[in-house]
Amino acid sequence: MFTNIGKKIKIIAIATCIFFLVLSIILGLIIVMSAPDAAIVGILVMLIYPLVGFMSSAFIYGFGHLIELTQSNNKILKKLASGEKQSSKTKACANQPTDINMPLFSSAPENVTR
Repeated sequence: MFTNIGKKIKIIAIATCIFFLVLSIILGLIIVMSAPDAAIVGILVMLIYPLVGFMSSAFIYGFGHLIELTQSNNKILKKLASGEKQSSKTKACANQPTDINMPLFSSAPENVTR
């Protein structure tokens, strides 16, 4: 039940988005059909409700994606901790020199004359 939960959350997010889209169309049509005076409200429901559904499902989908990435990182860390052989890509990254004192942002390029 709790295996591969990130993928399940992402599927639920997609289903939620589709549900909001279909529900907004149905509710908008019901409002327009039942009260012609409220046609503007029905159209607004059909336009705004899917946006709300998309925004909420986008956050849920992003959360599921974060869980998947975290699980992937945990697998890699467990392999490194257990001392398994590193892949060639990991070895290439490990052999590169790193300069800890290198600034992330410089105030001005060194080659610029003023």
